[in-house]
Amino acid sequence: AAPPTPPRPHPRGADHSRRRSLTGLGIVIALFAAVACGAYYLSSTAAGQALEGGPSIALPDWLTGVVGGQGQVLVVTIGDIEGLNLRDAPGLGSQVIGLLPNGARVRQIGGPRTVDDVPWLQVRAEIDGQVVEGWVSAHFVRPE
Repeated sequence: AAPPTPPRPHPRGADHSRRRSLTGLGIVIALFAAVACGAYYLSSTAAGQALEGGPSIALPDWLTGVVGGQGQVLVVTIGDIEGLNLRDAPGLGSQVIGLLPNGARVRQIGGPRTVDDVPWLQVRAEIDGQVVEGWVSAHFVRPE
């Protein structure tokens, strides 16, 4: 009987091929993790806006189109009423932090967000020489 043949060492290319396979697998896993994190970020942002008081993640300025707070300029059109309430949060039950007179110019920095069946816009305005940010009903403002 012939003695058993000793195992032949793997050629050098087999180890190189195995390392390339592991590197490729690592790249695929990293890409999958990046896509999963991005999807989670966007879905949690949408969920935060859909649920009043829910968790919310602020989108970066380059994604929202509101760069440096330079959103659309709006004019208050409240009519014969003394002024438009500027609120600290969207909703009819939120605290009034200021009064915007008819014709006042404001800059939209967020929204719209519907609360209490009313669309709300987050705006930046000047009241008594001080810049303030708050929420107003979209029913009482129009584009300049």
